[in-house]
Amino acid sequence: MEKEPLKLGSILDTSGRIFFSNMHWLFLFSFVPAIVIILAPILTRFITFHILTLDYFLSTSGTANPSTISWITGVFTFIRLFVINVLASSIAAGCIACLVRGILKSEPVRPLCYFAKTFRLIVPLFFVCFITNLVTIIGLLVIIPGLIFAVWFFVLIPTLMIEDNRYFSPSRSKALAAGYGWPILCLVVLKGVFAVICTFLPTFFFPLDITWIGWIMSAVISMTSMVFFSIASAITYFRLIEIKEGYSTQNIAEIFS
Repeated sequence: MEKEPLKLGSILDTSGRIFFSNMHWLFLFSFVPAIVIILAPILTRFITFHILTLDYFLSTSGTANPSTISWITGVFTFIRLFVINVLASSIAAGCIACLVRGILKSEPVRPLCYFAKTFRLIVPLFFVCFITNLVTIIGLLVIIPGLIFAVWFFVLIPTLMIEDNRYFSPSRSKALAAGYGWPILCLVVLKGVFAVICTFLPTFFFPLDITWIGWIMSAVISMTSMVFFSIASAITYFRLIEIKEGYSTQNIAEIFS
């Protein structure tokens, strides 16, 4: 018996329709994370400047200690990239997964409920988002293993949010993706292309070191890409459940409610 296909075009079309018809809610769920991402570089520089100023007055040589500069820059860069941004993206992705579930079930949008569930699962959600970011880095360094892990974990966040499965979400995500690696790989590659665009396009037009416009543009493009592919991930999850386990969206929502 021929397996039912996972249609990439249908996933992108549905994701696009949800994105454009619910932009006000998506703006709400991604607004706070976007503001955090925008302010993170400014906060980093502000704190670094004041610590270096203090170091200047305390230093016996009358100049800031080069080791202090290197240490502070490294610490705050790590915080901004791997803590602040991951946490912000975790909140947005969690709420978006709940929103997609509600839309597919034809429920009224309940933002407070989405935020409440997201914060209840914030620790495993942060860990899951950290894994997906780590997988992205691995994919840049070791392409084939990185792509394999990215395919396995593509529906990891909606699996966690919809099924509330804190301990077995990675294995569950891998099981759902099994047999549908190629269409999911296409989504992963598209996500990677958008990530590259988010990284280099703003710096091409606006040097990030001399203007806030570059920070704002980078954050807006990054959050737009993250929101769209969070929707696509949730749509892919529901479609895989429907194909593999025979549940409709209504059934899934009732089973895991």
